[in-house]
Amino acid sequence: MQRILDRTKAVVDITITGAYPEEFINRLAADSIPFWGLRKKDPLNWDITMFALDYRTIRKIAKRSMCRTHIRRKRGLPFRINRFVKRRILILGIASAILAALTLPLFIWTFEVEGNATVSDREIIRALDEIGVDVGTFGYSVNPVLTETKMLLKIPELSYLTINVKGGKATVVVREDVPAPEVLDETVVTDLVATETGVITKMEILRGKSLVENGQTVLKGEKLVSGIIEHYANDNLLTVQTVRSMGEVYARTWKKLTATMPLEYTQKEPTGEEKTKYSLIIGSKRINFYFNSGNSYDKCDKIIDTDYLTLPGGVRFPLALEKTTEKACKTTVASMDDQTAEKLLQDYLARSIQLQLLGGRIIRTDFETDFGDGLITVSAVAECEQQIATEVMTQIPVETDNAPQ
Repeated sequence: MQRILDRTKAVVDITITGAYPEEFINRLAADSIPFWGLRKKDPLNWDITMFALDYRTIRKIAKRSMCRTHIRRKRGLPFRINRFVKRRILILGIASAILAALTLPLFIWTFEVEGNATVSDREIIRALDEIGVDVGTFGYSVNPVLTETKMLLKIPELSYLTINVKGGKATVVVREDVPAPEVLDETVVTDLVATETGVITKMEILRGKSLVENGQTVLKGEKLVSGIIEHYANDNLLTVQTVRSMGEVYARTWKKLTATMPLEYTQKEPTGEEKTKYSLIIGSKRINFYFNSGNSYDKCDKIIDTDYLTLPGGVRFPLALEKTTEKACKTTVASMDDQTAEKLLQDYLARSIQLQLLGGRIIRTDFETDFGDGLITVSAVAECEQQIATEVMTQIPVETDNAPQ
């Protein structure tokens, strides 16, 4: 119980010094002034604890007892509150922090988009801004149903949208519209023709009349499969069927590519000099704490670090300190050894040839390298197996009546 009183009420620990401390104690008891914790340090110095309000009334008692009193320590909740009251700036800061913690999460400060693949986050956030849902919007003022209706009209690629606001963050969940699969038009008549010159190695004809066979050499643009199928009986033409040709034809082809590059090149090297600039970002505004907005060096690398104000729980506010570090560098001339340059060009040519194939693989590649005038030239001849059939519209002959009249 005494500990509770010491913590909730204003209590002082005092030292009584004088010729008759016991007389001082007797007078306190006679006047019904409460005290406790009596401890005799020596015949002239005694320690007691009493309420701070009663301490003001004992001066006359001390004078009549030829004693002096000295406060050793002040304790209790009133003294703590008084200590904080004197620090007005600290109290104002605490009050502001509490107010900010209670009110700021009620507004939208950051956006997070989920479920999008083709429509970018920036496009969705920009559309939300245009309909009035942006940074600083009061969270409870956002109507999810009305927002979904407006957003689907603005972005036709979306089929569903909902927005959830919690703790200063707006989570936008979207579903993109799945386009209907392309329906193959069976009414058109097409042929398959060769896109490359080569020797046929494999054929997979699903529809149409094959005009070539395995092992046959075909030229670029030559018809491989016809969409016009003629049906005969005893060498007599019975019917003509027109179809949309479908299938794949693989052939051995040969491709040649050449690439050239210099053996000397320029590279950047750091000089060791660097400068750091700071900026304060508030929403879409920027406050620079430097005067020169350009680069500090003629040639330099920039490293930008942006540190946003984030509360516990991941709530990020549009307030950030941006640090820009500019590191000076210089350009120097360097040389590449022959083997590295040759390997670099060979890999480049192999990738380029592979990208040219409609479908297939490279069987073998032969390289030839030449050096001269500080340059390296690599030529590649690749033997490939690739799909060479492509679909084109069939030229249907028009029948004309040339009978004499």
